[in-house]
Amino acid sequence: MNEEEAFWTLCMIIEHLLPLDYYAFMVGILVDQGVFKKLISRTLPNLWELLVKYKVDPNLFTIQWFVCLFAQNLELEVLDELWDNLFLHGGKIIFKASLAILTLIEKNLITCNDLGNIRS
Repeated sequence: MNEEEAFWTLCMIIEHLLPLDYYAFMVGILVDQGVFKKLISRTLPNLWELLVKYKVDPNLFTIQWFVCLFAQNLELEVLDELWDNLFLHGGKIIFKASLAILTLIEKNLITCNDLGNIRS
């Protein structure tokens, strides 16, 4: 992708795929963070209990996922698939991808006996 294509892709994401206030004062992202916490508590209750027990706010790691749309956290091949789905299915893909990532690492997090041992 050249610079012009990258620019128009970014414009498409910001102007059409995400809510209008998503990046303005980060209101949309903060609302989505609250929604995502509810999703974690309902779909991954064991992980949620662990986060509450150790007072770990999911915003510490998920805010970067939501702001950068996973661009800093996933390999290019996976990111391409995720963004394709984002363009096809809209913003709900952000939640689905985030839950998928947490589901994949849930067992490692739950069995870890020291938060200092957690690796990305």
